[in-house]
Amino acid sequence: MVLGWTGLVSLVQDAVGRGLLGEAWGIAQPVLVPVAAQMAGSALVMGAVIVLRGAAEPRRSLRSRVTQSILVIAGASVGAVAWGVRGAAWMMAGATAISAVIWWRAAVKGVRDRVGTPPVRVGENYVTDVTHL
Repeated sequence: MVLGWTGLVSLVQDAVGRGLLGEAWGIAQPVLVPVAAQMAGSALVMGAVIVLRGAAEPRRSLRSRVTQSILVIAGASVGAVAWGVRGAAWMMAGATAISAVIWWRAAVKGVRDRVGTPPVRVGENYVTDVTHL
């Protein structure tokens, strides 16, 4: 959805963009695509976060979160120094894409490790099939 809206907004003529955002359009337009890519990557990350929470894997979550933070901060910093705002936006998008792979790898491993383990007690009920968490 993010990418669809970005595609639509990127087709907006400069006059319309300036009418809507004023002087900010000139600043926003060059970073629309990388920011949208970063938001799409964040959505992918969120799916893996939910899987790891459902699988009760806090160590894997922490490891993935710290790695993601380092990648995004380093990427944004290097991108900003080397290529300015546009570079920072693209580097953040790339770091988020790499982070999505790291998160999903951890999520798959977390679910695989949970399958075949004793049921997790949730209130008075037992969860026996963790593949649906």
